[in-house]
Amino acid sequence: GIFLSKAVKYRILKYIIGSILCIIINFIYSLFGHGVHSNYMTYMFIIPLLLGPTSVLANIYDNKEARDFAFCGIVTLVIGFFIKGVFEIAGTSSPFQSIFFYVGCILYMISIVWTIKHQ
Repeated sequence: GIFLSKAVKYRILKYIIGSILCIIINFIYSLFGHGVHSNYMTYMFIIPLLLGPTSVLANIYDNKEARDFAFCGIVTLVIGFFIKGVFEIAGTSSPFQSIFFYVGCILYMISIVWTIKHQ
């Protein structure tokens, strides 16, 4: 099998815990949502669950800058999904919601490019 260092296992565990926290936040928020749900909030746990370990495994080269960009991108996407969900449940929107999606994707893409460039 693949040997993963303690640091890599710890990083993967952090993203799994982040996914669990997203599920808990969605559950608590749904208790006060008067039966209204948002797919953005319901599925925001998928972002750290998939992108987190993928970014960690892609950055096994121990590239701190790439890991930091990936982390910031993932957190930005999760916050964006949460805010989009809150607005959707409230029945309103904002033109600024899409900024989170674009910034999160750009930060994550920078981590990929950084990893490839600095191998």
